[in-house]
Amino acid sequence: MRRRPLIPQTYVDSVRKAVHQLLRQAGIVSAPVDIWRLAHYQNVVEIRESALGSTDAQLTPEGGGFVIDLNAFANPQRKRFSIAHEIAHTFFNPVTRSYRRSRAITVSRARPETLIEESLCDIAASEMLMPEGLFQPFANTRSPAIGNIQQLATLFDTSLEATALRYATLGPKGIQVTAWSRNYSRIIPKWNKGAQVLLVEPYRFREADTFAQWCIAKAYFTRDLVSGHDVELSCYPPKRIWLEAQGFRQGSGRYVLSLMQSAFSPSMGTT
Repeated sequence: MRRRPLIPQTYVDSVRKAVHQLLRQAGIVSAPVDIWRLAHYQNVVEIRESALGSTDAQLTPEGGGFVIDLNAFANPQRKRFSIAHEIAHTFFNPVTRSYRRSRAITVSRARPETLIEESLCDIAASEMLMPEGLFQPFANTRSPAIGNIQQLATLFDTSLEATALRYATLGPKGIQVTAWSRNYSRIIPKWNKGAQVLLVEPYRFREADTFAQWCIAKAYFTRDLVSGHDVELSCYPPKRIWLEAQGFRQGSGRYVLSLMQSAFSPSMGTT
């Protein structure tokens, strides 16, 4: 995933406020979010599929409104995220009533502004597809489990990885969510969010000698859901942790999603 630049919290708050206003205006009260309805309320007159190569989507002003072109070969969840991302770009366009007109959002060089806008649009897209008011109650009704994240992904019609990222922020407290990928003979963290239960670092598969490393390696090489709790010796002092991990996709796109929690956290054992 794209590495985000450091963004002032006021920018993040502003873009979330814009999304919340749009959701209220469009009358969104249930999941999955009707992303086409949101597009209509932001004056998107057409959404069409095109041959865009490696580009996910693009937004074009047309006829007093906007047209979104989507990569025809993307999967349905990726298309939904791309639509939401392009809708967020309309918040920044001068022809709409948006906070980009504020001097606070203006920076002196074009490239930093572009990076900031792209990152803010990713944040906005997540907020549109998985609104906090809808997502958080569902995420916290059960004890932590990868299966629950899969159910949330189905409910909100979002990718598993995007849902896991949202779960790390809005799900049960004390949960560390990590995605792992392979880099030659090593497995490395793609991203790591939520609580800091354990320091995550790259390691070689053949050198998996701690509880956490062994679980991640097993999940990568098998189709099994790996779950259990044990004393983790890679930290000092050693601590007892609960870990669940599962591998997804095949080939070069394979990754492992893991949840970690202190074994005696209050949320353990809830139903």
